[in-house]
Amino acid sequence: MTSGNRYRLLILAIVLVLSSATPATAWNACGHRVVALIAWRQLAPEKQQAVIELLKQHPRYEQDFGERMPDVFRDGSADDRNAWLFTQAAVWPDVARGFKGENEKYHHPTWHYINLPVWLNDDAESQLQNNLSANVSSEWNASTPSAEMNVIQALARIEDQLQSPTVSDSDKAVYLCWLLHLIGDLHQPLHSSALFSAKRFRQGDLGGNAIKVADDGNLHSRWDGMLGNDFLLNDIRRRAAGCEAANPKVGAAAAQSTDPETWLQESHEIAKSIVYTDAVLTVVRQGETDSDQDLGKVTLSDDYLKAAGNIAQQRAVQAGHRLAAAIERQLAPASSSAEHCNVEDHVSRCT
Repeated sequence: MTSGNRYRLLILAIVLVLSSATPATAWNACGHRVVALIAWRQLAPEKQQAVIELLKQHPRYEQDFGERMPDVFRDGSADDRNAWLFTQAAVWPDVARGFKGENEKYHHPTWHYINLPVWLNDDAESQLQNNLSANVSSEWNASTPSAEMNVIQALARIEDQLQSPTVSDSDKAVYLCWLLHLIGDLHQPLHSSALFSAKRFRQGDLGGNAIKVADDGNLHSRWDGMLGNDFLLNDIRRRAAGCEAANPKVGAAAAQSTDPETWLQESHEIAKSIVYTDAVLTVVRQGETDSDQDLGKVTLSDDYLKAAGNIAQQRAVQAGHRLAAAIERQLAPASSSAEHCNVEDHVSRCT
């Protein structure tokens, strides 16, 4: 069987698994699996095997990987099993959201996002810019509290831990899952930004979660679902296999950019120019006049949804290629590192 046919069968099997899941979980899982599959195809076979061997050291490998593996993969080829394990690793941080007790330590809710401000107007900026409640710092060192870190700080910590010779393989497997997940998150514009206003959204709109959409859900959930909303087989296959075909030159160029802060600024610019359009802002402006009443719902036009879908495909390709490049860098043997990483300084990175 050719690699192309195996890839199509893999997409088909993932769709069948997603179609039996609840929508809230599967929308996010679909997008993360698409990004992971794009990254997987960029990795050399020996690097793929190294990644799988590390994942098998995960402290919850049996419960969250082995026992959850669908029969179509368990009974299939080694290549398909490994690809499924890789995509499962990409969604595992969302699986950890449901952990209780001792395993709750694996859930880090603030790691998934950062809320760079998009200002409703000049009044909001003048009132709030010097008194922002959101953690928008990119500075990280070993003493930064884990429970308060944003996505940029979390990626700096993950890089430090993956490259440390004193960190166990079991812990590195957990950090690898977070690497796969957060690089995907960072390329979703509403994991980078939040809308701030002088009255209603002084703490931000929670990355669009507080803005309801007329037909269903909220602004954040609609963007989370841009890589697959309805689980239709042809739609999911097209989105997963077609992202690179629709963006043939994007991946190689994206892989040359290794700084998460650059990726963040890309997402932030998309949030300002494409996510929070005048149609969205108009509803919020109207709501500012009476902040005690429920905010009106936003109607997303066909043009808006088309543009958002195109951006989502492009961001998936960028994220996938950057994820593969990050794995190549951060899981390389210490002796082959191009330069020493200063873990006290987030800006200093191994390349």
